[in-house]
Amino acid sequence: MNPRQLLRPISGASGMSGISQEQLAHDAGVDRAYVSRVERAVTYVGLEIIGKLASILEVDPAELFQRPSRSGSRTKVG
Repeated sequence: MNPRQLLRPISGASGMSGISQEQLAHDAGVDRAYVSRVERAVTYVGLEIIGKLASILEVDPAELFQRPSRSGSRTKVG
């Protein structure tokens, strides 16, 4: 899996949810710089962090591996 496949969905989902990169990092228990590296596709993301990010962003983890839809709709988890 290429880390770039996570780049736009995480950036897009966090922007649509109104959560800042800093808040996303805090809630996931990681450093803001790590989230930045994920969004810039310069680091890989472990399954545990993928799960945390998906939960925080209220999306199914699989959505983080999909290209955003043109309509901008998301599926809520739970």
